[in-house]
Amino acid sequence: MERYYVDTNIWADYGLDRKDKHHLLGDLATVFLNKIAARNAVILYSDIVLNELKTVFTSEQVRELLQCLENTIPHFSVEMNKTRP
Repeated sequence: MERYYVDTNIWADYGLDRKDKHHLLGDLATVFLNKIAARNAVILYSDIVLNELKTVFTSEQVRELLQCLENTIPHFSVEMNKTRP
């Protein structure tokens, strides 16, 4: 099974629907996540990503972001990748 580690910037682009001068980053993140889902792959994230997201979102918003993805993208699954001290 394929696995993709999604970093904080992609999550933030998706959750905040961010844009820059040349790109709709939120749209690019959505396309990327949908491609992963279409491949029936697993998206990984770490405690580090969660902590970084909590500097932009509240803990509740982070939970909602992950739940929203699990509920709206077909075959989407999320696994916790525990980081080592």
